[in-house]
Amino acid sequence: MNDIEWLEARIRTLEKDLRLAQQTLRDQFAMAALPGILAYHGVGNDKAGLDAALQMAYAYAAVALEVRECPV
Repeated sequence: MNDIEWLEARIRTLEKDLRLAQQTLRDQFAMAALPGILAYHGVGNDKAGLDAALQMAYAYAAVALEVRECPV
């Protein structure tokens, strides 16, 4: 493996790490929003209600990332 191949492999690794870090940040924002959404909307234990709450939590997370100027 020459230097260029090594650098290209390193770039791919760093890009993957960046995507994972951004996903983690998005997930953290969603996890932070979820208890408030569940409390405010009074979602029960039915799957449809929980799915809707999770979708709303990720929507809030996307907005939070936009405000931070981080791509999702």
